[in-house]
Amino acid sequence: MSESEGIYSGSNRNPVIQEINRVFVKHMIFPKSRVHRFDGKKLTEEIVVTAFKLGAVQNLVSRIARKFPDWKISLAGVQKYPGNIIRTF
Repeated sequence: MSESEGIYSGSNRNPVIQEINRVFVKHMIFPKSRVHRFDGKKLTEEIVVTAFKLGAVQNLVSRIARKFPDWKISLAGVQKYPGNIIRTF
């Protein structure tokens, strides 16, 4: 979007990430940040949300994990930050 400012846009066709996006919008969860990493074997996503939405996000991640059992989705941890960080997958 702006190479000089280091701002880029991308898209994906990952069914799990698409489901997370769909469910978050449906439940009006708009993370302050989402960062995806793939090391060749494992996809990791860090999500920064407010403490107010933390419980809802944890519940939704559990539901998504049940919907995609072959992906072996897990909630790796939650840590306090100026908001909250949740790691999934």
